[in-house]
Amino acid sequence: MPAQADSTRAAAGAAQSADPAPRSNVEPRLAYDDLRQWLEQARKLGEVKDVSGLSWQEDIGMVAGVAMHDDAAPCFVFEQVPGTIKGSRVLVNFFGGKRKNMTLGFPTELSKLELSEGFRTSFLGTTPRIAPRYVSDGPIFENVMSGKEVDVTAFPAPKWHAGDGGRVWASTSRPASTAGRCATSTRRGNSRCRSPWSAAAIP
Repeated sequence: MPAQADSTRAAAGAAQSADPAPRSNVEPRLAYDDLRQWLEQARKLGEVKDVSGLSWQEDIGMVAGVAMHDDAAPCFVFEQVPGTIKGSRVLVNFFGGKRKNMTLGFPTELSKLELSEGFRTSFLGTTPRIAPRYVSDGPIFENVMSGKEVDVTAFPAPKWHAGDGGRVWASTSRPASTAGRCATSTRRGNSRCRSPWSAAAIP
């Protein structure tokens, strides 16, 4: 009887020490190093649609608003936006379709549940830190503006919604916890003239 009790306690202890949610057996492998390579991979999936000549005033925002409600919709690359810098482009709806899996580095045939599990086990735990590498040049220096040349309105930043106060350059949302309550903080960067910049945090 004592031996049986000891074996029962040992089995219970092993069960408690085991990970209740085992790791996914699929490890992520990113197939790109930058946005240009990401676009190449998305094109291989047949999930990129190039559109030319639409305006930043309302056209781009309208297309983006429709696309975001359809998970099977492609991503859109808007080019030749009237009144903007030659060669500048806008990418919208990048995280949908099979692109979700590719973006996170997982096989495109994984289901949403399998993708969620792979993301949980691979990205939500402790991840190794990558030391920075300092360089003196790179693609970021291909186009440089300084002094009076600076004109942020020349970039194709859209006005996403009719009620927006201006063209929106950056918009992020993140959950926050305050006194036991959950809230969402939205940050937006707007520009209404050549060089000034304004940012708003909206709880």
